[in-house]
Order: sequence, then structure tokens, then C-alpha cells
Amino acid sequence: MTMRRAARMLCCLLVHSASAAPVSMVASGVLSAMIMPDRIAWHVRRWHADGAARVRSQRRILDVSRSCATANAAATSTKHLGKLILVRHGESTWNMDNKFTGWADVPLTDAGRAGAHRTAQVLRSEFKETVDVLYTSVLERAVETAQIIIASLESHGHQPIELRQRWRLNERHYGALTGLSKRESGCDDFELFQYRMTLAGRPPAMQPDHPYFTRREAKYVSGELLFVDPEPLALADVPLTES
Repeated sequence: MTMRRAARMLCCLLVHSASAAPVSMVASGVLSAMIMPDRIAWHVRRWHADGAARVRSQRRILDVSRSCATANAAATSTKHLGKLILVRHGESTWNMDNKFTGWADVPLTDAGRAGAHRTAQVLRSEFKETVDVLYTSVLERAVETAQIIIASLESHGHQPIELRQRWRLNERHYGALTGLSKRESGCDDFELFQYRMTLAGRPPAMQPDHPYFTRREAKYVSGELLFVDPEPLALADVPLTES
């Protein structure tokens, strides 16, 4: 569960390896950098509600570290592990309005597109490695960010980069809160913390009368995901909320 949540939080993945290693191998490797539109963040902040939460979080981190260490040992025994570069998508229209987005498919703002271009500039100037594969979710804001970065790198002489879209990299589903601002949600600070910052918090599920009901989204109803993602997602399995 912890590893799956961690994967879903990644909006764009640029994967570099000596021979385009499988994502299962690369994802278990060393985190080299997290690139934001305006800065490179070399640390990860952790929030804890109380002492008990801190202990549980530390245990989860330890378990994940042990799993990664085991996977790393197996991977490095056969081939070079490569590097993983994490990129956050540019500002979306709902980011600008401070709304819960989740699986809702909203576009980038002009500022978000500009941020994606700046990210590409950072990649060109500060990371000299060749990018082999770029993984992203199937959400428009992440896909457009990825396309801007690929176009920028390739226009400056970079080798062609393969784009792979995976629904498992979609953002956490915020259920009935989708489309609402933090104030409109009616949630207190503790509930917002649980829903946004913990592995256990689960927002109320969206119902069929929700204006952004995910199971009415064309990409999930029509089956068109199969053209970009080899892993099927049955309509009945499309989440209506997530922890």
C-alpha cells in the first residue's frame, strides 16, 4: 500500500538507465532529485499528527527501505541501476483555484506551461544524463507537462524520449471533495490533514450525481486507455475515493 501510494504521488517520471530498465527496477533505485517548476527540492518533508503517527510512519519508511534495499541488491547484480528524476506537473487551473483535483482531468494554466518549460531548461543545464523513458499519469495536466519537457529536450538535440502513460500514477482520488476548495469542503484542519497527508485518511466517496463523477469520464468509459496503457482498468474498478 505504501509503495502504491508513493507511485501515485508521482505526476511525471523521467527515467534514465543504461538500457531502459523496467520501471519495477528503476523505481526501486536511488532518488536523485525532485524538480519543481521554480526550484529543485533535495529533501522530502514529513508531517506527523502525533507521536503514534510518527512511530507508524517511521515503521512504514523502514519497511519500504528494507524492501528497496533487497530490490536494489537483486537489480544491481545484473545491470546498471540508472537514475530516477521526479518532476511535478505545472500549475493546473484547479491548483490556481485551490481546489481538490484528484482524478479530475483539468488543463494547465499558462503559468503551468511556463513552469514546464523552465523545468526543461533545468534538465538541460543541470542534468547531463540521457533520458530514455518518461513515465506519467494519464491525466491531462501531467501529460501536457511531459510533452512540453520532451519537445524542449528533443529540440535541443536530445535523443527521442519514449512517453509511457500509466493510470496507476494518477493523483490520489479525493472522492466527494473533488472540485471543492478547502473552505467549501467543510472539513476541519484535522480532517484535511488526514485526507491530504496520511495513508489512512479516506475522503467520502463520490456518488453518481457528483458533477465530476469519475466513472463518466470518457477515457475510462470508452476503454481508450488501452491505447496508451497496457494494463486494463475496468470501469467498475475506477476508484470513487482513495486512502
